[in-house]
Amino acid sequence: MIQNLLVFMCLINPLFAATPSDISLRNKIMPYLFPGETRLLGAAQLENAELYARILEKYGMGVTDVALLKEQQRIEQNTKLPENLRRIKAAFQGDDGAFRRVYVLPVYVERVIYFDLFRNSETIHRESLDKAQRFLKRVKNHASRFEMLAKKEGAAVARVSDKEVPGGWGSLLMPQVRSGKVFPLVVSTEENWGVAFRSSAKKELRVALFRKRNFDEWVNEERAIIGNQNKAQIP
Repeated sequence: MIQNLLVFMCLINPLFAATPSDISLRNKIMPYLFPGETRLLGAAQLENAELYARILEKYGMGVTDVALLKEQQRIEQNTKLPENLRRIKAAFQGDDGAFRRVYVLPVYVERVIYFDLFRNSETIHRESLDKAQRFLKRVKNHASRFEMLAKKEGAAVARVSDKEVPGGWGSLLMPQVRSGKVFPLVVSTEENWGVAFRSSAKKELRVALFRKRNFDEWVNEERAIIGNQNKAQIP
Protein backbone atom coordinates (compact mmCIF):
# COMPACT_ATOMS: atom_id res chain seq x y z
CA MET A 1 0.00 0.00 0.00
CA ILE A 2 2.75 2.49 0.98
CA GLN A 3 4.78 1.52 -2.09
CA ASN A 4 1.82 2.19 -4.38
CA LEU A 5 1.30 5.54 -2.67
CA LEU A 6 4.95 6.45 -3.21
CA VAL A 7 4.81 5.60 -6.92
CA PHE A 8 1.66 7.68 -7.29
CA MET A 9 3.20 10.68 -5.48
CA CYS A 10 6.35 10.47 -7.59
CA LEU A 11 4.23 10.74 -10.71
CA ILE A 12 2.28 13.79 -9.55
CA ASN A 13 5.15 15.47 -7.67
CA PRO A 14 8.74 14.95 -8.86
CA LEU A 15 10.01 16.63 -5.66
CA PHE A 16 9.10 13.58 -3.61
CA ALA A 17 12.28 11.65 -2.82
CA ALA A 18 11.66 9.75 0.44
CA THR A 19 11.61 5.95 0.45
CA PRO A 20 8.76 3.80 1.80
CA SER A 21 11.02 2.97 4.76
CA ASP A 22 11.55 6.65 5.49
CA ILE A 23 7.80 7.30 5.38
CA SER A 24 7.15 4.38 7.71
CA LEU A 25 9.73 5.63 10.20
CA ARG A 26 8.35 9.16 10.09
CA ASN A 27 4.87 7.85 10.82
CA LYS A 28 6.29 5.73 13.63
CA ILE A 29 7.72 8.74 15.48
CA MET A 30 4.64 10.91 14.85
CA PRO A 31 3.17 10.40 18.37
CA TYR A 32 6.36 11.84 19.88
CA LEU A 33 6.41 14.81 17.51
CA PHE A 34 2.71 15.66 17.58
CA PRO A 35 0.95 13.99 20.53
CA GLY A 36 -2.68 13.24 19.71
CA GLU A 37 -2.15 13.35 15.95
CA THR A 38 -3.65 10.20 14.39
CA ARG A 39 -3.17 10.97 10.70
CA LEU A 40 -0.28 9.41 8.81
CA LEU A 41 1.51 12.59 7.79
CA GLY A 42 4.97 11.13 7.23
CA ALA A 43 4.86 11.32 3.43
CA ALA A 44 3.68 14.94 3.38
CA GLN A 45 6.20 16.02 6.02
CA LEU A 46 9.15 14.44 4.27
CA GLU A 47 8.02 15.88 0.95
CA ASN A 48 7.94 19.30 2.58
CA ALA A 49 11.43 18.80 4.00
CA GLU A 50 12.71 17.83 0.54
CA LEU A 51 11.13 20.97 -0.92
CA TYR A 52 12.75 23.18 1.72
CA ALA A 53 16.11 21.50 1.05
CA ARG A 54 15.74 22.19 -2.68
CA ILE A 55 14.90 25.85 -2.01
CA LEU A 56 17.91 26.22 0.29
CA GLU A 57 20.09 24.73 -2.42
CA LYS A 58 18.73 27.23 -4.94
CA TYR A 59 19.76 30.10 -2.67
CA GLY A 60 23.26 28.73 -2.09
CA MET A 61 22.52 27.13 1.28
CA GLY A 62 22.42 23.47 0.29
CA VAL A 63 22.06 20.86 3.04
CA THR A 64 25.23 18.86 3.72
CA ASP A 65 26.04 15.82 5.83
CA VAL A 66 28.17 18.04 8.06
CA ALA A 67 25.27 20.44 8.58
CA LEU A 68 22.94 17.59 9.55
CA LEU A 69 25.50 16.15 11.96
CA LYS A 70 25.88 19.56 13.63
CA GLU A 71 22.10 19.91 13.77
CA GLN A 72 21.83 16.50 15.45
CA GLN A 73 24.38 17.60 18.04
CA ARG A 74 22.50 20.87 18.59
CA ILE A 75 19.24 18.99 19.14
CA GLU A 76 20.83 16.52 21.54
CA GLN A 77 22.52 19.27 23.56
CA ASN A 78 19.55 21.66 23.74
CA THR A 79 16.50 19.40 23.95
CA LYS A 80 14.12 20.14 26.81
CA LEU A 81 12.48 16.73 26.39
CA PRO A 82 15.36 14.23 26.65
CA GLU A 83 13.07 11.25 27.28
CA ASN A 84 11.00 12.08 24.23
CA LEU A 85 14.17 12.36 22.12
CA ARG A 86 15.37 9.00 23.48
CA ARG A 87 12.14 7.37 22.28
CA ILE A 88 12.46 8.97 18.86
CA LYS A 89 16.04 7.71 18.48
CA ALA A 90 15.02 4.23 19.67
CA ALA A 91 12.58 3.97 16.75
CA PHE A 92 15.56 4.05 14.34
CA GLN A 93 17.29 1.11 16.07
CA GLY A 94 20.77 2.62 15.78
CA ASP A 95 20.48 3.70 12.14
CA ASP A 96 22.01 7.19 12.44
CA GLY A 97 21.67 7.86 8.72
CA ALA A 98 17.92 7.26 8.82
CA PHE A 99 17.63 9.31 12.03
CA ARG A 100 19.27 12.32 10.40
CA ARG A 101 17.34 11.88 7.14
CA VAL A 102 13.90 11.37 8.66
CA TYR A 103 14.02 13.37 11.90
CA VAL A 104 16.96 15.81 11.85
CA LEU A 105 16.54 17.00 8.24
CA PRO A 106 12.97 18.33 8.68
CA VAL A 107 13.96 20.11 11.91
CA TYR A 108 17.01 21.63 10.24
CA VAL A 109 15.42 22.86 7.01
CA GLU A 110 12.35 24.30 8.76
CA ARG A 111 14.57 26.34 11.06
CA VAL A 112 17.15 27.45 8.50
CA ILE A 113 14.79 28.31 5.66
CA TYR A 114 12.90 30.79 7.81
CA PHE A 115 15.42 32.23 10.26
CA ASP A 116 18.61 32.08 8.17
CA LEU A 117 17.21 32.62 4.68
CA PHE A 118 13.73 34.06 4.40
CA ARG A 119 13.44 36.47 7.30
CA ASN A 120 16.18 38.94 6.35
CA SER A 121 16.85 38.09 2.70
CA GLU A 122 17.32 41.17 0.56
CA THR A 123 16.81 39.01 -2.54
CA ILE A 124 13.48 37.50 -1.49
CA HIS A 125 12.12 40.80 -0.17
CA ARG A 126 13.68 42.96 -2.88
CA GLU A 127 10.46 44.76 -3.88
CA SER A 128 9.61 46.02 -0.39
CA LEU A 129 13.26 46.74 0.43
CA ASP A 130 13.57 48.89 -2.70
CA LYS A 131 10.49 50.86 -1.60
CA ALA A 132 11.95 51.38 1.86
CA GLN A 133 15.30 52.51 0.45
CA ARG A 134 13.64 54.92 -1.97
CA PHE A 135 11.56 56.33 0.86
CA LEU A 136 14.64 56.73 3.08
CA LYS A 137 16.49 58.60 0.36
CA ARG A 138 13.52 60.90 -0.19
CA VAL A 139 12.71 61.59 3.47
CA LYS A 140 16.25 62.23 4.74
CA ASN A 141 16.06 65.90 3.90
CA HIS A 142 12.33 66.24 4.58
CA ALA A 143 11.99 64.76 8.06
CA SER A 144 9.20 67.15 9.03
CA ARG A 145 7.03 65.55 6.30
CA PHE A 146 7.84 61.99 7.43
CA GLU A 147 4.30 60.72 8.03
CA MET A 148 2.82 62.37 4.95
CA LEU A 149 5.52 60.93 2.68
CA ALA A 150 5.21 57.51 4.31
CA LYS A 151 1.48 57.39 3.67
CA LYS A 152 2.07 58.41 0.05
CA GLU A 153 4.33 55.34 -0.28
CA GLY A 154 1.61 53.13 1.23
CA ALA A 155 3.62 52.46 4.40
CA ALA A 156 2.03 52.08 7.82
CA VAL A 157 3.53 54.35 10.50
CA ALA A 158 4.09 52.99 14.00
CA ARG A 159 4.90 55.13 17.03
CA VAL A 160 7.35 53.48 19.39
CA SER A 161 8.49 54.61 22.82
CA ASP A 162 11.96 53.75 24.12
CA LYS A 163 10.25 52.13 27.13
CA GLU A 164 7.67 50.16 25.16
CA VAL A 165 9.55 46.90 24.50
CA PRO A 166 12.94 46.09 26.06
CA GLY A 167 15.29 45.18 23.22
CA GLY A 168 12.77 46.47 20.67
CA TRP A 169 12.73 49.36 18.20
CA GLY A 170 12.71 52.12 20.78
CA SER A 171 15.43 50.96 23.18
CA LEU A 172 17.78 49.96 20.34
CA LEU A 173 17.37 52.91 17.97
CA MET A 174 16.46 55.82 20.20
CA PRO A 175 20.06 56.46 21.40
CA GLN A 176 21.29 56.37 17.80
CA VAL A 177 18.79 58.82 16.26
CA ARG A 178 19.11 62.54 16.90
CA SER A 179 15.97 64.48 17.70
CA GLY A 180 14.17 65.58 14.52
CA LYS A 181 16.32 63.30 12.33
CA VAL A 182 15.83 60.12 10.29
CA PHE A 183 17.92 57.04 11.06
CA PRO A 184 20.27 56.66 8.04
CA LEU A 185 19.70 52.91 7.47
CA VAL A 186 16.75 50.68 6.63
CA VAL A 187 16.19 48.33 9.57
CA SER A 188 14.94 44.74 9.25
CA THR A 189 12.34 43.18 11.55
CA GLU A 190 10.62 39.84 11.21
CA GLU A 191 7.77 41.11 9.05
CA ASN A 192 8.84 44.55 7.83
CA TRP A 193 11.59 46.82 6.60
CA GLY A 194 11.54 49.97 8.71
CA VAL A 195 12.64 53.56 8.34
CA ALA A 196 12.78 55.38 11.68
CA PHE A 197 12.36 59.07 12.53
CA ARG A 198 12.79 60.55 16.00
CA SER A 199 10.23 63.17 16.85
CA SER A 200 11.60 66.40 18.31
CA ALA A 201 8.46 67.00 20.36
CA LYS A 202 8.31 63.63 22.13
CA LYS A 203 10.72 60.90 23.12
CA GLU A 204 9.40 58.44 20.58
CA LEU A 205 10.20 57.00 17.19
CA ARG A 206 7.92 57.06 14.19
CA VAL A 207 8.67 54.05 12.02
CA ALA A 208 7.49 53.68 8.43
CA LEU A 209 6.86 49.97 7.85
CA PHE A 210 7.23 48.32 4.45
CA ARG A 211 5.72 44.85 4.56
CA LYS A 212 7.89 41.87 3.60
CA ARG A 213 6.59 38.91 1.62
CA ASN A 214 4.40 36.28 3.24
CA PHE A 215 6.38 33.11 3.97
CA ASP A 216 3.73 30.60 2.84
CA GLU A 217 3.04 32.47 -0.40
CA TRP A 218 6.77 32.60 -1.17
CA VAL A 219 7.19 28.86 -0.48
CA ASN A 220 4.26 28.02 -2.76
CA GLU A 221 5.79 30.15 -5.49
CA GLU A 222 9.12 28.34 -5.12
CA ARG A 223 7.29 24.99 -5.10
CA ALA A 224 5.68 25.82 -8.45
CA ILE A 225 8.99 26.95 -9.96
CA ILE A 226 10.87 23.82 -8.85
CA GLY A 227 7.97 21.59 -9.87
CA ASN A 228 7.93 23.08 -13.37
CA GLN A 229 11.70 22.64 -13.66
CA ASN A 230 11.35 18.98 -12.73
CA LYS A 231 8.55 18.41 -15.22
CA ALA A 232 10.65 19.96 -17.97
CA GLN A 233 13.40 17.45 -17.23
CA ILE A 234 11.09 14.44 -17.55
CA PRO A 235 11.53 12.92 -21.08
